[in-house]
Amino acid sequence: MQTILAAAVSALITGAVTLAVSIINANANHSKLMQELKARDEMQIYRIEQLEKKQDLHNEVITRTFHLEEKVSLLEAEDKRHNERLKALEGAK
Repeated sequence: MQTILAAAVSALITGAVTLAVSIINANANHSKLMQELKARDEMQIYRIEQLEKKQDLHNEVITRTFHLEEKVSLLEAEDKRHNERLKALEGAK
């Protein structure tokens, strides 16, 4: 009877130690995973910020191009008027 009781106590102690080691190991793995995820998230945030900066520069170029096209259009219209006036003045001579 004592042998069975000793074997049961030994099995319970072994089980408890195994459970404790498993919990410690799982906790360590969880902490490592959380650090890796945090580092990945920080890298993604950095890359998104860099893409936003590039997009802002691109949008600025588009806006500037639009304004330049407007100015060119106005200058072409003005040039056309000047040419018509020149022709009218040359025709009046």
